[in-house]
Amino acid sequence: MGIALACLCLCIEIASAQSSKPVMLECESLITPMGMDAKKPVLSWKLQDTTAGAQQTAYEIQVASSSGQLEAGKPDVWDSKRVESGDSIGAGYGGPALTASKRYFWRVLVWGRDGKPYPPSDVSWWETGLLQQENWKAKWIGYEEPELKHLRESGTQWITNSDTEAPKAADKAAHDFRFHFAVAMPVRRASLYVTGQDSASAWINGKQVLEAEPLPAWKQMPWKTYTIRDISKNVKSGENLLAVEIVRYANNRGANSSQTPMNAVIYLEAEDGSMELFQTGNRGWRASLNASGNWKLRDSMIPRGRKRFAMCRQRQV
Repeated sequence: MGIALACLCLCIEIASAQSSKPVMLECESLITPMGMDAKKPVLSWKLQDTTAGAQQTAYEIQVASSSGQLEAGKPDVWDSKRVESGDSIGAGYGGPALTASKRYFWRVLVWGRDGKPYPPSDVSWWETGLLQQENWKAKWIGYEEPELKHLRESGTQWITNSDTEAPKAADKAAHDFRFHFAVAMPVRRASLYVTGQDSASAWINGKQVLEAEPLPAWKQMPWKTYTIRDISKNVKSGENLLAVEIVRYANNRGANSSQTPMNAVIYLEAEDGSMELFQTGNRGWRASLNASGNWKLRDSMIPRGRKRFAMCRQRQV
């Protein structure tokens, strides 16, 4: 009876300790954010010890390249070491310069009023964005009628459909883009960066990964802000297809609805750690105005005899 009671007390003590570990880990006031451009992000957490008089007296932030490194007690990116402080909001990252488009894993260790440590927090993460302009590798492309060819600026990679006419009486125009890309090795992580005027939707191998935002008020189009999506589960080894649709609204006064800019980058990180980029400006992009049919699917995904896609013959100009 005594042994059973002791075991019960021990179990209760362990459960209580686990429930007191730090929670609500945030980077720049966000939980597991993607596309963070802060070079020295601030980190926060919350102590959930409900014991009377409980308080934090010290903390230690650990940052690593993987969750496994943290669980093994090996923070290979940065370790703040023990910091004597009761602050749990706005602790600055103090490690080496962050790498663009990389996921960083972190956790926090906290000491209480009696000097004893709480259990480590669960592992959280944040993912950096491009961090600085020179990391953006894409070139602008857009749909263009042949008669508008002279409007192209020198050095810009535009693609156009020579057989398509501009819409005559529509309230909006859909500018549709296709790009086949091949992945040689298993993918550990993949991200899609995309923007276009006025709103962007995207599909990988026929599955929608980005839905267009609702139309905002006139003169408040946010299209110059890049949207980021994690497409790790959508990109496969072998052939893949990215389809992007940019909708240009007629209330964009003075705009030529037969032409709109679009910019996209696919960032791939393979299992061996190597990195590859596919971006607008590469050869192989195709474009059409108001495409129909199966243009969002890879050719191999369309049953034989079905209409493959309604994009007219393309040429790069």
